[in-house]
Amino acid sequence: MAARKLAQEVDKTFKKVAEGIEEFDEIYEKIEQSNNPAQKEKLEDSLKREIKKLQRLRDQIKTWAASNDIKDKGPLIEHRRLIETRMEKFKAVEKTMKTKAFSKEGLSAAAKLDPKEKAKLEASDFLGSQIDVLEEQIEKMEADMELLQAGMKKGKKAKKDDAESIANIETIIEKHKWHQGKLELIRRSLVNGGVEADQVFDLKDSIRYYVEEGTSQEYMDDEEMYDDLNLEEEEDVFGRRYGDGGQVLKRRSKRKGEAVGRCWKFSSEQEAIVATQITPADTRNAFSSIITDHLRPYTGQ
Repeated sequence: MAARKLAQEVDKTFKKVAEGIEEFDEIYEKIEQSNNPAQKEKLEDSLKREIKKLQRLRDQIKTWAASNDIKDKGPLIEHRRLIETRMEKFKAVEKTMKTKAFSKEGLSAAAKLDPKEKAKLEASDFLGSQIDVLEEQIEKMEADMELLQAGMKKGKKAKKDDAESIANIETIIEKHKWHQGKLELIRRSLVNGGVEADQVFDLKDSIRYYVEEGTSQEYMDDEEMYDDLNLEEEEDVFGRRYGDGGQVLKRRSKRKGEAVGRCWKFSSEQEAIVATQITPADTRNAFSSIITDHLRPYTGQ
């Protein structure tokens, strides 16, 4: 009875997704075809409402995909991807909306900004855009990993290859989250004056190269690319708040065993709790979440 009720709830959600996507696509097409600024603004508001509805449905789908109540995860992952494709389209529209929101007065005010403040704003925007791209890549890889795991549970052949693929994806996700944490630290330090905009610009090519090529097997990770920024003080602050006096530990890569970054050390009592409740990968995710959540007040996100 419970299984049947759940199946009915899933079907109902899939229908809502189909209806929401149809409505979203219609509005999106009208925006693309419209040359009337007032009309485009109204349509963009409607598009925002639709994407919020779809995101709520996506959250429910992700919950089901993570549970053991549904064996066949394929349809769930497919519908999640449909929604995420629309989320990417909305981000593009939203970016255009924000750009056009700068009136002549706004642009004039921006022109009066101190050159250092303008450079700092540009550097912060760059870091934010790279963090967002990494997050999109992580979401896609997590969806790919769920598909592979679903196939293995159904008794699919070539389980060894799938297991290796999953391990590789987990390693890349871990690296992405480490880089995300570093970029968030740089943004905070930029606001506080610990890092100059020129230092960020000097790293632009290296950061962009990682974001664009970091998933490639041929990419050689530069473990020291952030060292010249002297982020230890920012890391120590987080260590004192979330850990054990800001002591720094080397994080080891699962695949190669080399040191690829730093994390914050828990107290002995905290370490015991962590050891019994979460895996090393989960620990890395927890640190990334701590960094991201705590930095929002300083970055305006």
